Amino acid sequence: TKSWLYTWDIRKLVLANNTDFYIFCVSTNDSGASGSYYDYQSVEDEDVQYVLDNYPAYGDDDDTINSKLAIFNGLDANTKNQKFNMTSVYCAYIEQILSANPSAKILLANSPITCSGLLTGAKDENNKGIWAEGQTPKTARAARKPVFDKLSELMSRIGEKYNLPVIDFYRNVGLTFENYTSFCIDGTHWVDINNGDVLANTSPIQNREGDMLVKYLTELIH
Repeated sequence: TKSWLYTWDIRKLVLANNTDFYIFCVSTNDSGASGSYYDYQSVEDEDVQYVLDNYPAYGDDDDTINSKLAIFNGLDANTKNQKFNMTSVYCAYIEQILSANPSAKILLANSPITCSGLLTGAKDENNKGIWAEGQTPKTARAARKPVFDKLSELMSRIGEKYNLPVIDFYRNVGLTFENYTSFCIDGTHWVDINNGDVLANTSPIQNREGDMLVKYLTELIH
């Protein structure tokens, strides 16, 4: 599928651990960041059930797993893209988590903006990122804002269906197209531009995400 989280080996490992807390932060990797992938997105029960019926699900025995994988592998690309759309896949995963552990606590989160491919990867004299040729905050906004608006909307729909909280990283970590190069050099990863040690680097964006996450986890626990 388009979503790494629905790879059978990974999902089987997660479900078998009977984990108490789950945090799912959507990313453009879950859907290829392509507008066409958003043409059909569904939280409807019949679409979620299609995912459960045609891909290994929690509690399936080995014969059922192999049978479902054979069905899934035989589907054409267009059918996979539609029927295993990101939203229905997330819903199916959530339903299996709750089936495996009804008391599990689940947090959803949308994603702060990213501008992958729109920066050069180099730094200017102030250690800030540099927009690629022809790119500006305005062009980046035009290209990327619709994607992140849609991702935020879809996570909200999933949260409403299962009565789950959604952390709004998209709007509340202070990352904008106008200040993007102050926190990012390669277009994808947020850094403290004054810290040259990339491996030991934490940025204000990550710190704000952490603060929001702690707040939600504290509310869940208490």
